[in-house]
Amino acid sequence: RLRPGLTAKILFVGDARKNVLYVPRLALFMKDGKRIAYVKHAGGYEQREVTIESANESRAVVQGLDEGAIVALADPTVPHKAIGISSLVELLRRYWPASGRRPRSPPESGQPADLAATNSPLG
Repeated sequence: RLRPGLTAKILFVGDARKNVLYVPRLALFMKDGKRIAYVKHAGGYEQREVTIESANESRAVVQGLDEGAIVALADPTVPHKAIGISSLVELLRRYWPASGRRPRSPPESGQPADLAATNSPLG
């Protein structure tokens, strides 16, 4: 029986998935009623339609991208005046590693942050 002030430790076990490709949810956009991701290539970013198989708060399992594809975390077709906190956190993680090594150069001004698509279990 539950009473005020009592606490409980609860573990939700979800669907375990192996050998799936996932990307940050920030990398997925809606355009013309379709889910898309912007994949980096030599001249900029290419729009790719993706299918979302499942998702959690931060990542989504997708089809339609190749492993290792670099995806934009902000829509490169929209001019950005200021960087959002989520993108800033991702930039810091990517370009200023906690290992103490010299940081990599950030993207050129006006270019969106990007991350590589990863083949790993969702979780």
